[in-house]
Amino acid sequence: MLTLEEIKQMTVSQAEARGMVRWNEESGLYLIPLRDWKNWPNGIQVTSILGNTKIKGQDYIDEDTRAGLLAFGIMIK
Repeated sequence: MLTLEEIKQMTVSQAEARGMVRWNEESGLYLIPLRDWKNWPNGIQVTSILGNTKIKGQDYIDEDTRAGLLAFGIMIK
């Protein structure tokens, strides 16, 4: 299971190794694979492809996927 600190410090190469995919060329948003979602801790803030933010464990996060990826992810610099 990931920790909040590990997620905050995640690099692009670490995200890609977890199967995360960059949403588009203009953003640093990396989408989370549904198969990995259960390993993410409650309290992490995620961003939707529309730019809305939600908190896992507090807000409703739709687990609908496309190609196995949630429409939510994290920003990686």
